[in-house]
Amino acid sequence: MSISLETPASAASSIAPDNDPRRWRILGLLSLAELFGMSLWFAASAVASQLGARWTLSVSEVGWLTAIVQLGFVIGTATSALFNLADILPARRLFAASALVGAVANALLVAAPSYQAALVCRFFTGFALAGVYPPAMKMISTWFRSQRGLAVGTVVTALVAMSTLGPRHDFAYAIALPMFWIKLGFVASLAILGTLGAFRSGLPGRRVSALLIGIVAVVGGIWIVAIAALVESTPVARGALLLGDTWRTCPWLVGGLSIPVFVAIASAMRRMAPTHPHRAGALAGFASGATAALVYAFHCPELAAPFIGTWYVLGMLVPTLAGAVLGARLFRW
Repeated sequence: MSISLETPASAASSIAPDNDPRRWRILGLLSLAELFGMSLWFAASAVASQLGARWTLSVSEVGWLTAIVQLGFVIGTATSALFNLADILPARRLFAASALVGAVANALLVAAPSYQAALVCRFFTGFALAGVYPPAMKMISTWFRSQRGLAVGTVVTALVAMSTLGPRHDFAYAIALPMFWIKLGFVASLAILGTLGAFRSGLPGRRVSALLIGIVAVVGGIWIVAIAALVESTPVARGALLLGDTWRTCPWLVGGLSIPVFVAIASAMRRMAPTHPHRAGALAGFASGATAALVYAFHCPELAAPFIGTWYVLGMLVPTLAGAVLGARLFRW
């Protein structure tokens, strides 16, 4: 069954957009789509060192691989406004087509035979992204005639998170490492299980025990890998595996990024009927923390299982505990 991102026509549905239960799912989908779509903006930054070595580029020339995306975005926005594309074309189709064109232009960067060709690819990447950001804002504003500030703020937060953190500087190298994908799989699994648990806890009579067991199993799995790594390493190396270089900031960044996600999830759950407010709040907090960890994982340089099993989990526990405390007040009905 497909999900339309457009507002359901009043003739086809008696449910007003502000009362449509699908709108929170749409908000989540659009936030993720916007996050991954606009990540093309920073793709060159992730492989800047490789491209610089490939064509013997200066620092300013490497900088132009990102700067020209901004130029393309400005010209693309002006072109869209000139031809009134946002009003002529359905927003979801404009969004999808623009994201596809941007992805193709970005992929062609790999095959670019020269620096000049790479600049052309990056320009058209920015040009296409002009059709990604505005349509998303239009769709969100249509689905949320009330609580519009919350909805738009959630989408913008996804963009700010990506623009502030950005991908790790050696992203092209990292994606070739198995541990990078283990880390992503770990946080993605927890985000999915946590989100399912949060919304199931908002429905009377729904059990979440199986999902809680799944969460424990995933965390236990990463610690099996972590213990194996610690056993095989020397005593001197164990401290580095556990603390890495970012242990002081990791849990707080994850906790901070989780705040807008928690607001969105809690707002959706307040329209439901959770019978265990503390548990519902804890699961909402855990889901937001795991989702924030998933976003942060693209920026974080750490790949050691002991670090992930300790500091990522602690970062998720911060909003979990906060949600448990706030749950009694937020979900009282």
